[in-house]
Amino acid sequence: MSKCPKCSQFVSSATLNDVKIGNWNGVSYSCPFCFSVLSIAIDPVALKSDTISGVHDELVSVHQKLDAIQSYVAQIAQHLARK
Repeated sequence: MSKCPKCSQFVSSATLNDVKIGNWNGVSYSCPFCFSVLSIAIDPVALKSDTISGVHDELVSVHQKLDAIQSYVAQIAQHLARK
């Protein structure tokens, strides 16, 4: 078990708080007795969720662009078939 560097209480659990680290979502771990911040880290759950959401959004965008290109190619093919 670790001791809090500020109040010297033994810490077996910590208080979690959401924090922003630049553009990243993070968490801070605080002493449950004196509430001194023990550590800050990037939130791995938020990182995973943000990554999946970002990839999904990009795939949707690419799919929409491909649909538009496919429609345009079909129009050109119809135009050429009429000649």
